[in-house]
Amino acid sequence: MKHLKSYIPLKRLLPLCFILVLFGCKHSANDDANSLKPAVHVTPAGDKIVFLDNFYNAYLKDARAGAKNYDTLYSQKIEKPVYENYFSAAEYAEAVKDFLGFSIHDTAGIQNTIIGIENNREKIENLVAAALQECRKYIKIEKLSVFIKPVNGTVKADIKKTGGIMSLTAGSQQIIIVIDPTVLSWSTMLEYCIANEYMHAYCTKIDYSKMSSWSLLQYLVYEGKGDVYAHMIFPGVNVPWTNALSEEEKAYIWSRVKMEMRSEEFYLNRGIMYGNDTYPQWSGFTIGYNMMQAALKNNPKLTPEEWVKLSPEKVLAMSDYEAMK
Repeated sequence: MKHLKSYIPLKRLLPLCFILVLFGCKHSANDDANSLKPAVHVTPAGDKIVFLDNFYNAYLKDARAGAKNYDTLYSQKIEKPVYENYFSAAEYAEAVKDFLGFSIHDTAGIQNTIIGIENNREKIENLVAAALQECRKYIKIEKLSVFIKPVNGTVKADIKKTGGIMSLTAGSQQIIIVIDPTVLSWSTMLEYCIANEYMHAYCTKIDYSKMSSWSLLQYLVYEGKGDVYAHMIFPGVNVPWTNALSEEEKAYIWSRVKMEMRSEEFYLNRGIMYGNDTYPQWSGFTIGYNMMQAALKNNPKLTPEEWVKLSPEKVLAMSDYEAMK
């Protein structure tokens, strides 16, 4: 679940419903979604690829018509209707709510992004379908819905660091992909992130627990499994968050975080995963990936169907990191 990599902040809880008075009638987010009718492509395997561009175009139309409060307009036209119609019942609904919570002020920039996605729609459909087909060679999820969301100006700097793609697992049946088509590596990263989030969706299906109660060890192993699976399917893709630390830095960071494995303190855990003033960027993702790699190196006969079911505690015990405790 990514990105700045898998973005999982839980900083706020917004109301799930809202009512707009329009022409004297009640107008809901469901009405917006139904009238906008986002483009949906169904793959041969039955997966759905849902393009959310229409919500952004509706926002742009009203913004250009003279709407004064862009934040309120964004909430009404994009954030709430998208959340209510597609993600309110997802396992990680709270994370999705925050993931959607970046307002738009650069209308020219978002317009160019939407055009770039429209121009590459067939390519996106083919890449997603092919990546899911590869993912199913090892573990099986019957059907998924993949939502394609244009990047907005707020996170443009971050998405450049991650190769033009940010992604999030909404739950066991839904993945969100954010695309910046101006970043040349976006298509390569798209396939990798589909595989990564596919594993996260499978993990959610077999062992769901609320993110707010995750321990740091759960977080490390969850992300480690996703990246190991994605690297297994797309071995030629180099991603910055799995090798963000030197060998010396990995040893030093582990010496500091090994006593925090049971921590359920959100801000501490997120700081370790993503980086902050104390920890280098993506420290936790690198540690989790290397921990999972070490466990599999020590147990090479395990199949993906077997190792995906390993508990975080078992992964730690099987890895070289256990000996470093």
